[in-house]
Amino acid sequence: MKRKTKSDKKYVIFVLIAILLSFTVGYALFSEVLNISGTATTTGTFDIEFTSATPAASPDTIGCNPTATISADKNTLTIAVPDLSQPGAKATINVVVTNVGNIAAELLSVDVTGNTDPDIVVQYPNWPTTVTLEPLQTYEFPVVVSWDPDSSTSNKEVTFTAALNYQQAS
Repeated sequence: MKRKTKSDKKYVIFVLIAILLSFTVGYALFSEVLNISGTATTTGTFDIEFTSATPAASPDTIGCNPTATISADKNTLTIAVPDLSQPGAKATINVVVTNVGNIAAELLSVDVTGNTDPDIVVQYPNWPTTVTLEPLQTYEFPVVVSWDPDSSTSNKEVTFTAALNYQQAS
């Protein structure tokens, strides 16, 4: 049997150190951490505006002369019905809204403020399904102002404001 010498031991130690160094360098090369950071900016606009509001010609509106005024920012609509002549009288305003943004939106409801008279009912569509407006698409719906037919008071007038409630389409 062959006897090991000091030079054999030095060779084995050198090989072990070389292997250990190669593992260390290899681990360092393959365990680098890559950090990525950045900022994203969108340029979309999200806006539905009142485009037009026109009193409808009907026998129910004769003599009450309703008016509809769109605000300067086109986000609210003020409707005035100065003379509902008798219980059961009503006025209809045909409203058109437009998605002027570049993001699709879903109409949810119309928020009415300013009508505190319990004899006056303001009706607008209770959308049973989602009304989605794509960019530049329009939608028309009626707003009906009516005087309760069971009311015992005489001559009614009402002024109120309507605003759209909408969200981004999914």
